[in-house]
Amino acid sequence: LAHPHSSTGLIPRTHLTALLLMFTCDIGLFAHL
Repeated sequence: LAHPHSSTGLIPRTHLTALLLMFTCDIGLFAHL
């Protein structure tokens, strides 16, 4: 069905964006330190 390389398709867009937001927030926190 789905190609092995398109594993990101299994993850919902909302979850992906939330993870990205958390990652950027962590980067900002480390930048302030």
